[in-house]
Amino acid sequence: MTESFVDAATLWDLVERRAAATPDMVLLIDEAGNALTCAQFRDRAERAAAGFAALGVGHGTRVTWELPNRFETVLASFALARLGAVQNPILHFYRHKEVGYAIRATEAELVLVPGTWNGFDFTAMVHELTADLASKPQVVDVFADLPDGDPASLPPAPTDGDEVRWVYFTSGTTSDPKGVRHTDRTLITGANGLAVALDMSGDDVGSIAFPFSHIAGPDYFGTMLLAGFGAVLFEAFVPEKAIPVLAANGVTMVGGGTTFYQMYLAEQRKDPATPIIPSLRKMSGGGAPMPPEIYEEIKREFGVKTCHGYGMTECPMICEGSPTTPTSSSPTPWASRWWASRCASSPTRAPWPGRARTARSASRAPWCSGATPIQPPPPRRSTTTAGSAPATWATSAPTATWCSPAASRT
Repeated sequence: MTESFVDAATLWDLVERRAAATPDMVLLIDEAGNALTCAQFRDRAERAAAGFAALGVGHGTRVTWELPNRFETVLASFALARLGAVQNPILHFYRHKEVGYAIRATEAELVLVPGTWNGFDFTAMVHELTADLASKPQVVDVFADLPDGDPASLPPAPTDGDEVRWVYFTSGTTSDPKGVRHTDRTLITGANGLAVALDMSGDDVGSIAFPFSHIAGPDYFGTMLLAGFGAVLFEAFVPEKAIPVLAANGVTMVGGGTTFYQMYLAEQRKDPATPIIPSLRKMSGGGAPMPPEIYEEIKREFGVKTCHGYGMTECPMICEGSPTTPTSSSPTPWASRWWASRCASSPTRAPWPGRARTARSASRAPWCSGATPIQPPPPRRSTTTAGSAPATWATSAPTATWCSPAASRT
């Protein structure tokens, strides 16, 4: 990574630097062939930021969003980053239980939805879930009308990359979901680790077939901004439809996880003599174990290495395979060893939400945050202005465990 990018303080700073360095480079392509260059992405995200600002969104405004992959999804997220809002992305296949918990636990002031998508009315669900709240969040369908405004009206962009501005919920299979707090710097550092491991450059073309609302979303998109390559964005991945799009756009890296590897193998086996993606150089992914047999099959049938990785919501880049290592099925171990050796306990007063008080097992790795059981807020709470922490956050007894962002930096 070049010095001019790796030291970016915030994700918006990274967008600005990439747009200035390669304004005409295609950053995003969708399945229909629509494209956004780096400069177009920056300009459109800034207009969306002005539109959100007109709705009352500003620094610290708590925003939950549940959106499948579209240009509007990525633009909305970076528009919120431009304003310094606190974002809580939710996977788009979650429904009442998970969405209701997240909205209440974060005390969201704004909820972004895709309207009715794939036969399900997300707007109606949010209104139903928040009907009994004394202070109901504003609900905006960004697929119908992404906010728009004049960027000249915007305040300066945030510069503190160590502020907590992201909350990602982990699985709540056997208990309530846990909210993981991230800063722009933890996400950027994880993205840099991924970019270095994968050895990506400006002549690569990637793909985003996994949900952008996953922790892998900013991780991968940050890698694109750091290394300077574009990617094809898929709203839904159907191999028979997606693979011709990948081939037509000269994609050099695909993946997402073991299930994706298996789908690519199944398609290639329909006509073994004809490469389904002639430009392919590598596969990458994570999220599930990859049997060594899969690695060998991909190497034999595609002629490329698979760079499989391991991470957690708390630490999205623990270790990652590389195309430059002799056996890329084994993730690069240095990150795992370094991360494990730096774990420590550090008491702190969590800045968001204020009810949490104590950090436990806070990793010192610069890309790590911590899992946090966020308790749903009490039914009665003080009225506050948009963007400020409710009084109950500052006065309630400690009920959660948080990892300190200060402890996550060396």
